[in-house]
Amino acid sequence: TDLRTQYNEAQTKANNLADLKLELKQINELLKTLVTRLPNKNEIPELVVDVSQAALANGLQVDLFEPQEESKKEFYAEKQINVKLKGAYNQLGAFFSEVAKQPRLVSVVIDDMRVDVAPQDTPPPPSSTTAPNASTELVEKGSTPLVFAGTVRTYRYLSDEEEEEMAQARAEAEAAQKKKESKKAPPKKDEPK
Repeated sequence: TDLRTQYNEAQTKANNLADLKLELKQINELLKTLVTRLPNKNEIPELVVDVSQAALANGLQVDLFEPQEESKKEFYAEKQINVKLKGAYNQLGAFFSEVAKQPRLVSVVIDDMRVDVAPQDTPPPPSSTTAPNASTELVEKGSTPLVFAGTVRTYRYLSDEEEEEMAQARAEAEAAQKKKESKKAPPKKDEPK
């Protein structure tokens, strides 16, 4: 019965092999398409500048714009930018819209995001540093300014060399951990004869 069960499972997998190969091909094509949307290592600085310019172009007061170090994951790298912006609701909406239109993949992280009403003593963003537009005029006419604090992230696919370096570093870390654990292990006692 065990052999019959194993045979039936193998037969089911064999019957679905053509469908699974087609699905794998589609997934690989989708992955290639998505990878082209990610910025490469040379485009990251330009992307950071584009996000900053989007905030200024929409008349937002930039209180914090702090790019973080890139953190490498298994097959991609993540670049975070901590931001704190002040402006009218329409200005923030225009900023988010412009960030969403970036040709490269950029996201505004929801779990770190916070929008509050700015304190009354906070002056509106100066219009001299930005181009006058309808949303700037709304703040100047007394609309309530908001404060947005959050994280903007972008991702990039690691090059083959970077992936090899990461794999080598992981292997070295695992070897060091095993060596450390073997030193901590208590010595084996001689068994009685």
